Amino acid sequence: MKLKSLLALALSSAMVLSIGIKGVSASGGVPETTSKTETKELFTSDGISMGYVTINTKIEYNQKKEGLEFTVTEESDYTLNSEFASIEEYNNKFADGVDVDTYLITEDLELYANGEQKEISSGMSTMDSGGIPEISHYFDDGQYKNYTFKSYSDIKLQWTMDIKPDGSHIHKIFGSSNPFFYLAKSEVDSFENNYNDYNFNVKATMVALGVTAISWASLVGLIGSGTGAAIAAAEAVDAYNDAQDNVRSAYNYINQA
Repeated sequence: MKLKSLLALALSSAMVLSIGIKGVSASGGVPETTSKTETKELFTSDGISMGYVTINTKIEYNQKKEGLEFTVTEESDYTLNSEFASIEEYNNKFADGVDVDTYLITEDLELYANGEQKEISSGMSTMDSGGIPEISHYFDDGQYKNYTFKSYSDIKLQWTMDIKPDGSHIHKIFGSSNPFFYLAKSEVDSFENNYNDYNFNVKATMVALGVTAISWASLVGLIGSGTGAAIAAAEAVDAYNDAQDNVRSAYNYINQA
């Protein structure tokens, strides 16, 4: 999991576990450990399957004097199809690995990631919001009680390589007591991070090539090229796939809320 995605998780957890921060022990309201396993298929823009990735995520909570500490351990196990497994750039990009990050959220909602304090936007004290308004987003009523969620069910790429909304649209208002609240919120936050990652890496690819425009087919074709742009291109493809998964999941959770 990329650091920006983990920070989104940390900020979301700050809201979920605020009662724990105020002094409730793990056995009194904050789970000691939560875990999730998900498997998703990876595709090229042409709909060709590249393989699968299984992600095991474990979050361990520890109520400390300084605040609530939690450690996120994410194990990624990639299985690439033979035609992609034979390409070194794909093996480097989609390599098995374990990421471990530790967070501390103090009583004043200060966030520390692996010992380093992270700034939280001052706007968070008056309004909590996330996502990309044009596609999938949420915002609260200023009191962290009632949240408005708006999302499309899918995304698509324009010829300009911009991500645009696709499919059905949903609009609901609900709060943290709803069992699907934090699931929807987390997916929207992750979508925002992957959306930004995608745009960054598309621009990085164009800079590396010295061009001002690029097609999706060219972007995918670069991954196995062995050029300096190959890694950024692979990152862009990965981020787009993740962003699409996020939007689809967010829509489903909002629909069930």
